[in-house]
Amino acid sequence: MSGPAEQPVPQRPAPPQPVSQEPPTPDVDLEHAAQPEARVPGVPSATFSRLPTGPVDAVTASHEEPDPTAPLPQWMISPPIAPHRGLGAWGLGFSLMGLISSFFVGWGFPLSLVGVIVSAMALRRPLESRAVARWGLALGILGLVYSAGWLLWAAIRLGLFG
Repeated sequence: MSGPAEQPVPQRPAPPQPVSQEPPTPDVDLEHAAQPEARVPGVPSATFSRLPTGPVDAVTASHEEPDPTAPLPQWMISPPIAPHRGLGAWGLGFSLMGLISSFFVGWGFPLSLVGVIVSAMALRRPLESRAVARWGLALGILGLVYSAGWLLWAAIRLGLFG
């Protein structure tokens, strides 16, 4: 009897040999290729002459050398946003709602109070319409007076005063 058949040990394949040893192209950065640490994106390098996200002009796109004395392209800055208007109109709207509700119930005074506050804020802003803010303030105060009259009448009817 013969012993168990011995299996042949598989051999590792040899690593592939490079086909040819060509020199690197001129765009390879040999100075930084030998460094073991990675470069941080965004850090200026001597090999770049413009921002990586900047617009590409026709000279750079045609593979011609850019003029080093030319200024870098500037980003387009949007015009500043003008302050919003309309606070006086909001105050007038709240004052009108408070005045109309105060004709029927006394609990409409919070709307008139908001109208008075917003109209007073609109009077302090330079771009708001003064006439609209004044109407809002006057109608808000009138709405507060009517609401106070309703609440006073309800308190007398319930016997809370006198």
